[in-house]
Amino acid sequence: FIIAQGYDAGGHTGRIGTMSLVPQVVDAVKLPVLAAGGIGDGRGVVAAMALGAEGVLIGTRFVSEG
Repeated sequence: FIIAQGYDAGGHTGRIGTMSLVPQVVDAVKLPVLAAGGIGDGRGVVAAMALGAEGVLIGTRFVSEG
């Protein structure tokens, strides 16, 4: 598999956002693609999969309650 990690991953991994990067990588390779960067809930997972990712990688997620 290949991990397509966009700028949303802390702003330190390039100049293109995850949701723009994923379909480009999916179209360019024949391996399964995992989306990473800026995905923190179910909506992000669904969006990544709708763009062709086979799954997601969620490195860190901060939740604030209160």
